[in-house]
Amino acid sequence: MSGSAAKTVSGSFSQGKDLLRASTRRMLSRQLSIIHTVRQVAVEMQTLQYEKDRSKQRRQLSVLILFLLSYLLLGGLIFTLSEGWDYATGIYFATVTMSTVGYGYIVPSTAGMRSVAVLYGLVGMTFISSKILTVMATLREVAVANVQISTMKSTSKSMKDLDVGWCKWIRGPLYLG
Repeated sequence: MSGSAAKTVSGSFSQGKDLLRASTRRMLSRQLSIIHTVRQVAVEMQTLQYEKDRSKQRRQLSVLILFLLSYLLLGGLIFTLSEGWDYATGIYFATVTMSTVGYGYIVPSTAGMRSVAVLYGLVGMTFISSKILTVMATLREVAVANVQISTMKSTSKSMKDLDVGWCKWIRGPLYLG
């Protein structure tokens, strides 16, 4: 091969390497852009799902509290009407009976109302314990969802920073051998 032919082959090989570098950079940059966009969409979808779940859990918690208060107020009304106590005393007795504290200085006067008080206490104790467990599970789920959302957002931000650094590296010299 002559000198000019070698330069031509060498020059076209060099141009080929440059074209390959440029196309590889463009391809990697596009792939990173697509990956980043897909990651952002996934994070947003998961965030929306967690927000939906949290609002559902808040509604459940509100309903549980409403049921508990209703049971307490209804028990207070029943004891007030049957024993002739004032409403505050009826609520107090219902609370003490439902929580199974039972101080004993306020007691129903008839055997029938004592039976009602026993049933009210048993049902109330079961009701309270099951609702407390449900409330605790709901609060735990809300806390886990909050942690997952904040983790996803911070991970997404750090991955974006990594992608930016990677894109800067791609735009720099790319060694092909």
